[in-house]
Amino acid sequence: MFKYQHIITTPLFFLFVAFSCLLSVVFYWGRRENKRLFLAAFNDLVDVIKPDDQNFTNIGGLVGYHANFIINKMIAPLQKLMPPSPSFPGILCSIYPFQ
Repeated sequence: MFKYQHIITTPLFFLFVAFSCLLSVVFYWGRRENKRLFLAAFNDLVDVIKPDDQNFTNIGGLVGYHANFIINKMIAPLQKLMPPSPSFPGILCSIYPFQ
């Protein structure tokens, strides 16, 4: 078929495929875990400050989330609260060795 067909029968190739599958599973688990942490943190924040208007933005996929809260009953400098929520890349084992 192709020039290097013998490569797919070596144990190193199977190890590479297994490691790639493991990285994919951990990546999707980490994405779900990051979203769960984000929702828990910002739901608690919303319960505490009770904003009049709120807007949540996903920053570039898995990078993190950004929230805008408008509170009309506060004084001018405190009317707009913008807490960022970066993701935790340590959850993803593909990024962990490079931190």
